[in-house]
Amino acid sequence: MRTFLAGLVVLLATGPLVAQSHIELRDGQPIVLPQEHVPVSFAGSIWQQLAIDGKPVMEARRDGEPVGYLFLTHELDDMVAYSGKPLEILVALRVDGVIEQVDLIDHHEPILLVGIPEQVLHDYIDQFEGRHIERLLKDNIAGQSQISLDGVSGATVTALVADQIVFTGARIIAQQIGILARDRGREERLSEQYETLSWAQLVDTGLLHHRTLSAATVQGSEHAGEQDWLDFYYGVINQPTVGIALLGGEVYRSMMADHPDQTLLILLNNGSYSFRGSGFVRGGIFDRLQLTQGLEIIRFRDGDYKYQFRVKLEDAPHMSEKAIFVVPSDSFNPAMPWELEVLVMERVHDTSKSKRWLHYKAPFQMPPAYVITPKVAFGELVAQSMAARIWSEKKVWIGLYAALWLVVVLVFTNRERISQNRKVLERFHIAVLACSILLLGIGQKGQPSVVNIFTFVDVLRSGSEVSIFLSEPFLFVSWIMITITTILWGRGPFCGWICPYGGMLEIVHWLRNHLVPRRWHHWYEMSDTWHHRLKFLPYFIFVALLGISIFSLNLAEMMAELEPFKTTWLVGVTNRPWYLALYWGWLLIMGLVTFRFFCRYLCPLGGYLAILARFQVFKLPRRNFCTVCKICTKGCSTRAIDGDGVIDTKECFGCLECTNQMYDEMVCPPLIRPDLLEQYEEAKRVAS
Repeated sequence: MRTFLAGLVVLLATGPLVAQSHIELRDGQPIVLPQEHVPVSFAGSIWQQLAIDGKPVMEARRDGEPVGYLFLTHELDDMVAYSGKPLEILVALRVDGVIEQVDLIDHHEPILLVGIPEQVLHDYIDQFEGRHIERLLKDNIAGQSQISLDGVSGATVTALVADQIVFTGARIIAQQIGILARDRGREERLSEQYETLSWAQLVDTGLLHHRTLSAATVQGSEHAGEQDWLDFYYGVINQPTVGIALLGGEVYRSMMADHPDQTLLILLNNGSYSFRGSGFVRGGIFDRLQLTQGLEIIRFRDGDYKYQFRVKLEDAPHMSEKAIFVVPSDSFNPAMPWELEVLVMERVHDTSKSKRWLHYKAPFQMPPAYVITPKVAFGELVAQSMAARIWSEKKVWIGLYAALWLVVVLVFTNRERISQNRKVLERFHIAVLACSILLLGIGQKGQPSVVNIFTFVDVLRSGSEVSIFLSEPFLFVSWIMITITTILWGRGPFCGWICPYGGMLEIVHWLRNHLVPRRWHHWYEMSDTWHHRLKFLPYFIFVALLGISIFSLNLAEMMAELEPFKTTWLVGVTNRPWYLALYWGWLLIMGLVTFRFFCRYLCPLGGYLAILARFQVFKLPRRNFCTVCKICTKGCSTRAIDGDGVIDTKECFGCLECTNQMYDEMVCPPLIRPDLLEQYEEAKRVAS
């Protein structure tokens, strides 16, 4: 990355020829810097390389005076984004402190590569242009930032990383060249004074600060009296009185030895809102929490987070969440005032469903007795998971979804009775599938995916909190029920009755059968040879994707686009690249001519469930005569019944048609009564 500057000197000196020149921007690899990346106000300047804080920056000079600076954010802040790789953003800063231009040069974010349009991130960072760095920083610290997150739903972690690195880079340069005043107070430090204090004394002396935010303030007056939204204590572990009291001498000394010259903040929370946020599990950044000191804004990443410790004080209250953060900044001084800021959603007024961002700030200053010269304390916050609020807000929809699962469970526990009337069974089945499509697919966009399995495995490997999955109620309920019902009855309950995409394919095929004249039905079914080969393909796809996810979760997620679920429910066909839209259309056409083509021959999630179905407890009933009769074999849409009448539970979608035929006295040979058969033949003769 540093080689970018040497090439940039030659490039920018050519002035109008920028568009035809090359620079070494990434690891010595030359790329073209288009004309639009060079600000108009810098045109005709003479460029020279500077080292600011040991970081490479280009300075534009005209008539011997500097007019602006050009830098890559990654050179000044190495924070990585959701993909595990940094964003490369080129920033132009004028000498008067105005950010002239911000351009995204490169990124590796999978959600922007194959999901949300990349323009979303471009539009977000464009908000920085034309704004003064000091005004931006002060507004951000005051919780009045003009950089809106409203347009980046689904890519919030990426946007927050972009926000951090643009701010950090511009602040460093602005302070070094005198646009912003330098931070003071580096000489001030915490004292090594130690006293034995109780929990109450730590709070009374100000070594631990306590802050609350009521539910009524955030959600409206109707929530008055409910558990506080935020109820947290925070402080600096480095000060021995605090650290030894809370952690014990041995743990305290171990932590100080592991993190010399670094500030450790402790956060203890008993509120209903979690500081961790959705970006913590997947993106590695705490998107609800930041630290500010002066004009510096600090965000925490997963590597800064420690949670395996006990509070030793016996009189300490119970806390639902606790954490210690290593402050990722060399310039942060715990002996100077600072603020901990939490981002929450606030109801605009009591009778409205409208919401806006609320920046809740918790200031901190270390008591003077514990600081040598001015002092600052450490701030900590922890909030309980937001899951309780999400479940409360969606309780009606969750109840409907749970009821849908209950209906399916009742179907399978009473399948012999329910399947007796074929027409009723068919219509009831279609009705359940339609409910699943409307509720889980279109309504809540909660289609389970093989990616959920990869994420769960990754969370287990990384030692992260599994409870974070509670923040997605529909996926949580889905996977609990999928696991239970698959072990009990195989993949039929989910694949055959609940899966919204599978339901869509089945209804499309059902409509074709009922609306198109039978003489125009041109089915295409695989030959037995190809069917028996292709039915194993989902297993190989699942195992391959799982193996890839162990080495690269992002690559596995990109390859999991084989599942059309994101295109169908989340992003939409019209917002996808042409090849994914074409693939989606091809699957739909194949689903018209071949029953559940994707589900039977391509679905990696189905492959996983088929593996799990090997442990199925309750098998479909069979008769001894089933080894001779071929009626169910010919009628099985998924071809899960072989010529000997044996049901392959890994391929069965639980339509219960074979169960219906098994108890039909006009179809199942052992049950056919001569008198009924004679009546049937007589009725046919009369009808003819």
